[in-house]
Amino acid sequence: MIGCSRRSHQRHPKTNLSILLCAFDQQFAQPSVRSAPPGSDFALLPTLHVPISPKGTFRMTYPHLRIPLATALFLLISVLAAQTNAITVLFIGNCGLYMSDGELDVYVDFPYRSGAFGYMEYPTSEIDSVKAKATHIFTHRHPDHYSKKLVKKLSGTVYGPWKVKKKRRADLTAPAYSAAQFTVETFRTKHRFARHHYSYLITWHGKRIYLSGDTEGAETIGQVKTMDLAFVPAWIVRDAQEKNITLDAERIAVYHLYPNQKVTTENPKITILHRQGEMLEVAF
Repeated sequence: MIGCSRRSHQRHPKTNLSILLCAFDQQFAQPSVRSAPPGSDFALLPTLHVPISPKGTFRMTYPHLRIPLATALFLLISVLAAQTNAITVLFIGNCGLYMSDGELDVYVDFPYRSGAFGYMEYPTSEIDSVKAKATHIFTHRHPDHYSKKLVKKLSGTVYGPWKVKKKRRADLTAPAYSAAQFTVETFRTKHRFARHHYSYLITWHGKRIYLSGDTEGAETIGQVKTMDLAFVPAWIVRDAQEKNITLDAERIAVYHLYPNQKVTTENPKITILHRQGEMLEVAF
């Protein structure tokens, strides 16, 4: 079996990465989340094939592509959500997401510092297109997840594992969140070199969306049941397999990949977020 070492990206320059491939072989329920079909993504790894299920393989290679986000998607995603009774999720890069039900706008781990630690870049137009008075949820403050400089320029509120000033702190008991049946459950999780790191379970219109962030182990997500969609890095899935932990999710989205990293899978229950600008949808 091919092993996978946890990476400490804060200490490794882009040219010295030693990222090993992660494999997993978990059983998932039938998906109800609609998304773009699993495809290739950019990487820094040699091609490797590992079983994830009796009929699937998980592979990573090194093509050199970079797909910029279209600012127009930010307008389109809200329109689609309002028309289809769905939570739409736009993948911005790294662990950065923009989620909307057509009324409530939520960003996760965005804005971050573009290109930090050799991870995904994004054009400055993405900052210009951020929705006014949105909610920004952060797992921690490493630069590939958070930019204090950029957040200061925005009008939205902030929720994270540090003391946020009262005038910027998101009040999740406010009527706008109650109307959307929006709640956030926090899990204090470990991440190397981060003093504070949270993973989250968002419940929104009755749908359960898990956000792993950079946490290092699968124990926490293994205790969360009946997730509709779970965002996890590849090393979490491999850790779950090693420890025989079941990920109880209808859909798994693998994120936080390097810009040239290619990851493909034949398993239709797994979405590899390799292209910035990909959209997922959770109907409610």
